Amino acid sequence: MTGIFDLAWLIILLPAVGLTFNAFFSARFKEEIASYVAIAASGLSFVMSALVLIALWGLPPEGRSIHVPLYTWAAIGSFRVDMGLLIDPLSATMLIVVTFVGTLIHVYSIGYMHGDSRYRRFFVYLNLFMTSMLILVLGSSYVMLFVGWEGVGLCSYLLIGFWFEKEANNNAAKKAFLVNRVGDFGFTLGMFLIFVTVGSLQYQEVFQAAGDGKVVTGVATAITLLLFVGATGKSAQIPLYVWLPDAMVGPTPVSALIHAATMVTAGVYMIARSHPLFVLAPASQAVVAIVGALTAVFAATIGLAQFDIKKVLAYSTISQLGFMISAVGMGATVAGIFHLGTHAFFKALLFLGAGSVIHAMEHGHHESQISKHGDKETVSFDPNDMRLMGGLSSRMKLTFWAYVVGAVALAGVPPLAGFWSKDEILAEAFARGVTGANLPFAIVFWLLLIAAFFTAFYMTRQVLMVFFGKPRHPAAAHAPESPPVMTNVLVTLAVFAAVAGFINITGAFTGWLEPEELFLGLNPVVAGASIVVAVLGIGLGYLVYRPRELPEGVDDPLRRLGFAFTTLNAKYRVDELYDWLIVRRFLALSQFLAYTIDWQFWHDWFHDTAITGTFRRVARFLANPIDLGIIDGAVNGLARLIRRSSDQLRQVQTGYVRNYALSVLLGVVVIVAYFALR
Repeated sequence: MTGIFDLAWLIILLPAVGLTFNAFFSARFKEEIASYVAIAASGLSFVMSALVLIALWGLPPEGRSIHVPLYTWAAIGSFRVDMGLLIDPLSATMLIVVTFVGTLIHVYSIGYMHGDSRYRRFFVYLNLFMTSMLILVLGSSYVMLFVGWEGVGLCSYLLIGFWFEKEANNNAAKKAFLVNRVGDFGFTLGMFLIFVTVGSLQYQEVFQAAGDGKVVTGVATAITLLLFVGATGKSAQIPLYVWLPDAMVGPTPVSALIHAATMVTAGVYMIARSHPLFVLAPASQAVVAIVGALTAVFAATIGLAQFDIKKVLAYSTISQLGFMISAVGMGATVAGIFHLGTHAFFKALLFLGAGSVIHAMEHGHHESQISKHGDKETVSFDPNDMRLMGGLSSRMKLTFWAYVVGAVALAGVPPLAGFWSKDEILAEAFARGVTGANLPFAIVFWLLLIAAFFTAFYMTRQVLMVFFGKPRHPAAAHAPESPPVMTNVLVTLAVFAAVAGFINITGAFTGWLEPEELFLGLNPVVAGASIVVAVLGIGLGYLVYRPRELPEGVDDPLRRLGFAFTTLNAKYRVDELYDWLIVRRFLALSQFLAYTIDWQFWHDWFHDTAITGTFRRVARFLANPIDLGIIDGAVNGLARLIRRSSDQLRQVQTGYVRNYALSVLLGVVVIVAYFALR
């Protein structure tokens, strides 16, 4: 069975083959073939991942780190980049999450994307997303991690802007790409500093150097903070979280793939993988944990006042990523990865459930418009707006019950999965912070407890607004249940969202992932506080949003909070702040650099009177002093210098042998004279 490790590269290759076939050959077949090929590629990758995990499980704990060399990518002097795979409990766990949840999302997409004009392209992008994430997870060096890191960034751009006919979709894709470039710049600097310090970017060599004391605390702090800048982009933490809510304009399966199985988990994985460096930098650990906790509370409060069903879940993801980041920042790697895994199930379930609702609302709106206006749709309609929903529990029973399971799991109610993983993070924060008298980690505990309360509240709000009460729009009254290819995936994910938390109830997952890490078990005080907070959040949510008639013109009971609700609904106007502080300043600088005065009259006059040379260049400089004057002037001046030098050198090539002989003779005379006069 151990020979399976030598074939682990197939985990990456299979989705790559799937996307290659669909990109170049699937157009010759029915469009359904593209989805079958993509699903088969992802499914076989899952099978290979499962075989690798089983083989690794059978090894003793000290032997569960397998390096599989592939080839040398680059070798320049002392700089060498070897491509290889690192198979250990962390990468094996991530492989199962990525391939299993990713495959289910592929299956769901058959129903959701049916009839789309770019059906084949969509499955090409999904396979490319999987390939990139698997490179990131399986790579044996920071270079390979970075290749996958940039790959998922590219895929997010392609899929967020998949329906590029709408300008808002293009803007959201560009925003995601550019915000992540900011984080990636910090990540790149961190890699450079690792190489300068250690002389390698291979995990084994870097972590060995860290263990041998070759990385001092100050350097480790600088490296880890730079790496964390990258994580704030990919895993959407303060201040680089702003791209993720806008990413909801992409197809819903994409939202599920980004939020549950791929891109946003990359930052959490990177910090967990870099744990040997972070333990050398206590200051960095405190910063990471505090930023994660602040993000958890900040995003949860915004989720209280959103009306787009997917944006509520987007801010929920940002908040839950804050839990994971706090955990791995504190050094509680098992708790962070445990929550990453359970979150993948119930967040994929919630996003795909939201997609089922949106799909039904679109069909319901179409049916209601046909009944009123024949075959012509005349009313502007947003199928994502929860204010137009209501009463869907009776029309979409499978979607409803699956969604409730996901919502309760996310709220942290036992015995569902979210309770166990969230409770483990809270228990770690309590032990390291409150009991351990570590002030930053104690602050983390209380912030995460507050975030847990808000989570239970906004999920109760969403379930009641979407599924209960009377339909608030004809589309909701006509909404049909989604096809079995979609609902079967929801049921499957609901089962895992319910039971996945039990994998660490006895500490088995802790022993698998980090045998040396102490398993805390269930802390009655923390668990009790967690349950009380969840129940209070659900109870208050029900009191506020229980089905009833609202006063005319009031779309949300929390409107009575006035400015506070408006601020939350406007997302604290962070986007507007960034627009004013960064975007407009950048545009102003661009306009200055491209500053132009209308000197057309003078240009024409110089041209008509055949006045050239200095006068025309002066006019050109005045017409655009920065771009045309300085930048173009420097470039064109260098070009003129080279051209004139070439013209002079060309005179040497006369074609006459006697001229060349004379040149050789003169050269000999000069050399002899030089040595004679020394």
